[in-house]
Amino acid sequence: MHVRIVILCIFIALSTILGCTPANKEDLCVQAIFEAKQANLALPLASKCYSEIQSEDDAYASQEKLVAKLLNSERIYGFKAAVTSTTAQQRVGATGPMVGVLFESGMYVNGSVIDPANYVRPLIEVELGYRINTTLTDSVELLDLDKLIAEIVPVIEIPDIGYQDFSEIFPNDIIAANAGSAGYILGAPISLGSIDPNEIVISLLKEGEELNAALATDALGNQWLALHWMINKIISQGYTIQPDHILITGALGSIPPLEPGSYEAHFEYLGEPIQFEVISN
Repeated sequence: MHVRIVILCIFIALSTILGCTPANKEDLCVQAIFEAKQANLALPLASKCYSEIQSEDDAYASQEKLVAKLLNSERIYGFKAAVTSTTAQQRVGATGPMVGVLFESGMYVNGSVIDPANYVRPLIEVELGYRINTTLTDSVELLDLDKLIAEIVPVIEIPDIGYQDFSEIFPNDIIAANAGSAGYILGAPISLGSIDPNEIVISLLKEGEELNAALATDALGNQWLALHWMINKIISQGYTIQPDHILITGALGSIPPLEPGSYEAHFEYLGEPIQFEVISN
């Protein structure tokens, strides 16, 4: 892992001396992140690959290139908002939320057994997900949002920020590496009907003891605002949102590590709990 990063840095330094363009540096960094993800190794920091810290736009451009590489063997199943809670933002030093792409290969069904060895630094997030009832290619208005929601879905996300040391990362490092997108468990979808997502309370239990008590409003203070921001951000990145896509609006409550044990998450108004088992290695 460390050898690969050292080789990458030497390669970038030589490329700079030989007159390579910044775009070539970006391609090298994207390739290094892609290879680390494929090998399930700790991710190199994009901010270490470049001669200066990327802007948010540059970070999303790197994410787009990474997603394009992953799409050679993956299929987009939806999108995720990240660091939408104060807790999550404080954890990574962010001042606002971000988005990433969810892939079909990351999906688990309710009752799954999960091996933490498939991740570098996995976490557990309770979230709310949504499916839209139409194809979206343009930004939407907040007042029209409730008419666009087909289903609400209870979700456990298993993000993997993928860095061994959080002390050196910048928020744009996370954006460039697809916002920690890794695994997610979907509960049973239900029609939104008269449910106000902001009233949903979630409880995550481990071995029968409460590990996280969360409110739906932990995501940007309001689920409608979080989903509205998320949809328009995804559209601004050039994606089309399809009715079969799942949109998850970010972590609610605390964000514990994924550790061995039996878990159960209860989502008020949303039917049966999500259950899963994490094995030990």
